[in-house]
Amino acid sequence: MTPFKAHSFEAAAVLILCFSVTTFGSVIEYSTAVNWDFFENYDYNNSDINWDAFTPRPKTAPDDIEVGEDEDFCGILGLISDNGPVLVGCNVTCLSKKHYSVKDGMPCIMLTEDQAKNLPSYTNLTCNLGSCIEGTCASCNRTAWCWKHDVMTMNFPE
Repeated sequence: MTPFKAHSFEAAAVLILCFSVTTFGSVIEYSTAVNWDFFENYDYNNSDINWDAFTPRPKTAPDDIEVGEDEDFCGILGLISDNGPVLVGCNVTCLSKKHYSVKDGMPCIMLTEDQAKNLPSYTNLTCNLGSCIEGTCASCNRTAWCWKHDVMTMNFPE
C-alpha cells in the first residue's frame, strides 16, 4: 500500500500544479486582453481635456492698475555703498530716449556710465563721492567704499 499512496500523492501534486498553471495563465491572458482593449480605444489626442483647469495662472497686475502705451521706464546706473545704492552721475535716460537730470543735492559717484559698466563686479572699490548740481556730479572731496552688481540699473529717484 505504501507504493500506491506515494504514487497517488505524486499524481495529485502534478494535477494541482497543472491546474494552477492553467488557471494562472488564463488570468494573465484575460488581464492582458482587458488592458489591450483599454489602450486600443484610448484617446491619445486629449482633445476633450481643458488643460487650463490644471494650470491656473496668477494675475500679473491687479485689475485697478491700468498700464497703457504712455508708460515709460526711466532708470539710472548705481553702485552699492555702505549707505545703500548711490547714483552714477546725475543724468537719467528713459526707454523713450528722454533725458532728465536728478534733483540738485542728490549724492552721486563721480564716474561716467561707461567707466561704471567697466568696473569689475563684486569688488570693493574706493569711489569719489559728489553732489548733483544742474545735472553734473560735483566733487565733495569725500570717498566711500562701493561695489558693482551685475545689474546696475536703479529706478529714477523722485
